[in-house]
Amino acid sequence: MTVFALSNRRATLDATLVALTAAAVVLSVVRVQPLSALVILLAMCVVPGAALLTRVGTADPLTTIALAIGMSLAIDTALATALAWSGWWHPEWGALAVAAGAAGLLLADLARTRSKRTA
Repeated sequence: MTVFALSNRRATLDATLVALTAAAVVLSVVRVQPLSALVILLAMCVVPGAALLTRVGTADPLTTIALAIGMSLAIDTALATALAWSGWWHPEWGALAVAAGAAGLLLADLARTRSKRTA
């Protein structure tokens, strides 16, 4: 597989994850049931870990998927624990902070991938 094909696949994945994050944020406000619950669950189970994995190279797609899910659940659990211990239980704001951080990492990786492709 060529470098261009790999960077194109990575850019497509980044754009898809950013779109999933945006859809989860919009549906958290609009609340179209059961679609909003499913999209938000999918986003919280995949996006934070996948965003962190943009900084680390993984060998194969199955490992990437497993690490993304595991890291996402660990981040969500750490966030919920911190909110519970602090007594500031506002999961919407916590999820928004995680989504903003993940979107930032994904957009930075998308920009880096695009700059490599044009160079």
